[in-house]
Amino acid sequence: MNKTYHFRPCPHCGQLLRSGSMATHEPVCVKRPEIYARLRSVLASEDGKHGIARARYVELSKVDKSLPTLNTLIRRAQSPCWDGVLAFFKLSPPLPEACRSQCPRCGKLVAGGNMAAHQAECRPQERKPQRTPQPKSKPAPAEPAPVALVVAPVQEREISLPLPRIKPTPTSTASKWAGTLGYDPTWKAPTGDTQWLVMVQPGERTCLACGDTFAAGGYCMRCGTWEDGTRRAKGDMPPSVPTASYLHADEYATVH
Repeated sequence: MNKTYHFRPCPHCGQLLRSGSMATHEPVCVKRPEIYARLRSVLASEDGKHGIARARYVELSKVDKSLPTLNTLIRRAQSPCWDGVLAFFKLSPPLPEACRSQCPRCGKLVAGGNMAAHQAECRPQERKPQRTPQPKSKPAPAEPAPVALVVAPVQEREISLPLPRIKPTPTSTASKWAGTLGYDPTWKAPTGDTQWLVMVQPGERTCLACGDTFAAGGYCMRCGTWEDGTRRAKGDMPPSVPTASYLHADEYATVH
C-alpha cells in the first residue's frame, strides 16, 4: 500500500519538509529572525562589516554549546566555503589581521598581518641542552702471568761424512695396480730405498708460497688461482725459483 506524504514549506527559509521534520527544523532554522540575528552577531567582527575567521568560530562553538557546529552551520547556510557562510549573513570575508596562523618558531597563534613583525622579535623556545652520554670506561686488561722458559742444553754429537746410505730392501710383491689400465706388471712404486735422486724436469720451478713444483712456462695450480678457479694475473702470482737452484748437483737428475 503506497503512503502519501504531505509537505509544507518552512515559514522562514521556504524549504519543503514533512510534518515530523518541520517540528525539528523550524526551531533551529538559521533564517529565523532571532537565530539569524544571534549568529550574525557572533560571526561579525568589531567593525560589524567583516566576519571572523573560521578558526575563531570553531573556538567559540566549543565554548558555547548552544551554537551550531562548523559543519552544521555550513550545511544550513548551503555554502561549501567559509566566505560563502559569511556572505549568507551579509558579512564580508575576514580581514588578514583576523586570520591567525601558528608561528613556526615559538608555536604561538599570530594574526596574518602581524606575522612578519612577530617573527622579527620572536625568540624560539629555549630547550635544555641534550646530555651527551659519556662512554663507559672499560677496565684495563689483566696482565698475563709470566711464563718461565727453559732452554734445553745443547748436546754435541759426532757426525761422520759422508752419511751412510740405506741399502734397498728387495720386495717380492708387485703393486696392486700392476697389469691394470695398461700399467707395466713389473712396475713398483719408488721409495727412498730405490729412488735416490730428485727427478727435475728442464725449467721446473718451485713455488715459494706452498713449495709445490710446476713445469716451465706454467704456474702453481695451488696458489696461482683465485677462490672461484680463475687464474691470477701475472702481478698477483706468488714468487717462484728454479727447482735446481737449491739442490746440489748430486741430489737431482734431469728427466725429459
